[in-house]
Amino acid sequence: MLTLRNIRVWDTGEIIDMVIPSADARNQPEDGGVIEGDFDATGLTVAPGFADPHVHFRDPGQTYKESMVSGCRAAASGGYTNVLIMPNTVPAMDGRAVKAGAPGAAEVLDAGCSDVIDYLQHYERVHDVSLPVRYDLCVCASKDRAGVEASDPADWLRHLDGHDMDGKDAWQLAHPVTAISDDGAAVTPGLLDQVLANVKESGLYLIEHCEHHDTGAVNDGPVSRKLGVPGIPEDTELKIVARDIEKARETGVHIHFQHVSTAISFDAIRKAKAEGCQSPVRPRRTIWRCATRTCSNTARWRR
Repeated sequence: MLTLRNIRVWDTGEIIDMVIPSADARNQPEDGGVIEGDFDATGLTVAPGFADPHVHFRDPGQTYKESMVSGCRAAASGGYTNVLIMPNTVPAMDGRAVKAGAPGAAEVLDAGCSDVIDYLQHYERVHDVSLPVRYDLCVCASKDRAGVEASDPADWLRHLDGHDMDGKDAWQLAHPVTAISDDGAAVTPGLLDQVLANVKESGLYLIEHCEHHDTGAVNDGPVSRKLGVPGIPEDTELKIVARDIEKARETGVHIHFQHVSTAISFDAIRKAKAEGCQSPVRPRRTIWRCATRTCSNTARWRR
């Protein structure tokens, strides 16, 4: 049992003694911090854990960048207790069976799993680890996340809550697929109608990037000109936002915009939401894209 003495409640300001009946050893700091007994928490604040609906843990296939273990530890250390893992894994998280010999396939197949979703759902069992955050999974909008052919719900629908519940083990129940995205670019025009049909059939959120541009490194403006890097015209972002808002109106699906970084796009989203359109926005990376590469951009990559 761990008792945190004199800790402040974040929303009321009340000072309390908080008792944690079964402190979890998996969350013990590497420096040997307290996980049982009494701890003087004077000056500290207790608050609900944050949720991050967009993380890249790069597992499987790119663990030299990040892994499930390092990503979950980083999230927990920042106060995040729930995360959504995006599908830019190798192989891509599109629900299809992994083929032997494909990049990243060995990690999945050697674990006795059939596809990336199966592998990530059973990650703790496969690697005999306990991860300090809860996580859901995001499936690819297109096969291989290539933007050529829409992913097939028959390949991933079983991983959603409410589907094949009697046939699922505890790991599958704990880590369902809850969103769909092609993460890194907007859904391509030729696939949009089919992807939205899949979204409507499944009830998932479409997590949409509005970064569909052929040139540019940061938004066009004083900083891009000062640094001598090509700028991204603001209307390239607005075109995707406006396109998807109209589709949300037509279909009634729930679209979640990410990486919005221009005033005209924010204005369009605010207007649509005021009119009842289901288009939440996540203004993440706004500072990075509008400001400068001369500042630390660790947050862009460490997530």
